Amino acid sequence: MVDESKYKDGGWAWVVVFGAFISHFMTCGFEKGYSVLYVEIIRVYNTSAALSAALGGFASAVRLLLAPLSVSLSNIYSEQKVAMAGGLLTFIGLLTAALSPHFTIFFIAYGAVFGFGLTLSYTPSLVVCTHYFHKRRATALSLSLAGCGVATIILPYLFYFLISYYGLRGAMIILSAFSLHYCVAGALYYQREPKKDNVQDSEPSKVKLSISSRVVKYISRLLKIKVASGIWVKIFLLSFILNMMGSSPVTTLLIDHAEQLGYIGGSSVQLLMIEGTVQLVVRIALGFFFDNQYIKPYRGLIWTGGVAFSSLIIIFIAFATDLKLLSSLMFFRGASLALYISQQAVVVSDLCEGQPETTSQTIAIAQICKGIGTLLGSYFSGLIKDYTQEYRPAFLFLGGMQFLGFLTVLCAIIWARINARKRIELEVSENLIHSSSLGNISDISSHVLNTNAIIPSSASSSNELSTSRNDEIVPVVVTKTDNDIPTPQSSRI
Repeated sequence: MVDESKYKDGGWAWVVVFGAFISHFMTCGFEKGYSVLYVEIIRVYNTSAALSAALGGFASAVRLLLAPLSVSLSNIYSEQKVAMAGGLLTFIGLLTAALSPHFTIFFIAYGAVFGFGLTLSYTPSLVVCTHYFHKRRATALSLSLAGCGVATIILPYLFYFLISYYGLRGAMIILSAFSLHYCVAGALYYQREPKKDNVQDSEPSKVKLSISSRVVKYISRLLKIKVASGIWVKIFLLSFILNMMGSSPVTTLLIDHAEQLGYIGGSSVQLLMIEGTVQLVVRIALGFFFDNQYIKPYRGLIWTGGVAFSSLIIIFIAFATDLKLLSSLMFFRGASLALYISQQAVVVSDLCEGQPETTSQTIAIAQICKGIGTLLGSYFSGLIKDYTQEYRPAFLFLGGMQFLGFLTVLCAIIWARINARKRIELEVSENLIHSSSLGNISDISSHVLNTNAIIPSSASSSNELSTSRNDEIVPVVVTKTDNDIPTPQSSRI
């Protein structure tokens, strides 16, 4: 047995946060840096913008769609083992992609193998902080997710440098070795008490199962998903599809969009650096801000406002042609992304507050919805660019989709708040009724028990009865009704 006090809200839990920081640093770095790879992939493999953008979206979608599988594996084994196994898969996927001469092999290696490695490494880093923290959950998640801001500052420049000196394949080989840092991050996840499976075998454990039975039982454990109940939770999960359709592909298209406007090389990459710097600062600050007792009741509404703000920024990016204006917009986009991304798990945890056992799987289902949105948004935005030969319509499409996501999540948050208020009012009324009932019984009991009357000596007649308690005698006079049915009466009650 592991004592929760050894790791809850302190101690080794902060080392776990550092491991999650590394995981977020790597994941966001690869996804932000893909905007640099995107241009080079179009050139080297002579492919379309739709397929090249879809490749980045496919890798992200695999990472997100298979999140429930990663959570189930973590429940069976541990976050530590799953994250380290994912690090090995990311290495294999990137190395295979680097050595592949054909785009089809590159697509499978980068999208499927590397993407699956990402979900095994990244998903535990989201879930593990919710397990290790309660009082400082928002702070811990914000500090771990700050790795994404640091990565956005550093890794796009690293990708650009590696491609400039070693080309696409040389850069991919170096990055494959770099991805082994996922194993380091996973090694830091402290082994908590293993979770017990609620499903008990109907037969004694000594009876050996056949291979097919073992496989079926194992798959059923992997696919066991329990999501928080409530229609607002389903609407909230739907909003992730729309939000990620609008938000995720922006970074992929941004570098090529800036280069078409005439800002080549470091000038275009600095847009990502601005976004990352703002994210780093804002994410850390948001952790302390959202843990404030006066802010906690309104976390969902504030987070929803950030989604609306982000959608407007994407629409403005579509019409911006000046580098200074683009830089300003990326500054505000960094702030809105910091709010949207860093507090996703916190808002989901708040929605699952009454059903904490569903938090991990609800977060995992949210990752699936994000994966669907990322894949659809990447492909359709690239398709729009191929059809129109410019990025403005693509950005308008992305901004419109995220605004629809804002409307959806707003409905979910308001619905959840109304239902929470009704539930609280019902509990208060039930408590008042229960308290008043107990109060009446207490008054009657104290009135009877404090009675000091004693039956006189003549009470032995047939018309009087007596009751006693702790040597105290209370007279009860029996009268007769018109039907000669005796009815007990007491003047003390």
